Amino acid sequence: MTNDCVQVFVKRYPLLRKFIRQFNPEQLNTYWSGDITYIRTQQGWLYLAIIMDLCSRRVISWAFSDKPNSELTTRALRLAVQKRRACRNVVFHSDQGCQYTSAVYQSSLKEFGVESSMSRAGNCLDNAVTERFFRSLKSEQ
Repeated sequence: MTNDCVQVFVKRYPLLRKFIRQFNPEQLNTYWSGDITYIRTQQGWLYLAIIMDLCSRRVISWAFSDKPNSELTTRALRLAVQKRRACRNVVFHSDQGCQYTSAVYQSSLKEFGVESSMSRAGNCLDNAVTERFFRSLKSEQ
């Protein structure tokens, strides 16, 4: 993406403003990303929500559930906050799924002092790091 394209993109999608400029942050606990995927088990489908620190590219928390709802994503968020503790001023990036846009999840972000950033609708490239992790995970199953 050229610099001119980035400027236009940032104006159109202000929620991504901080995220675009810091896709490769230099410090831990500045930018996190998250997403949900499904995994087939012998008992049926399970949903996995993860949160990654974009500096280390490591998963810092995860949660499983038989339902892909905001309780699942909120549980993963709470675990990340417990593990990292220093999460004030973190920018959390996700897609625009109902699990992340829900009042429950958004109020949890505010409670912990985490700022929300969201991808453009239907654009998985805006959350490419997390999508790549899921691709690797599923190819190793």
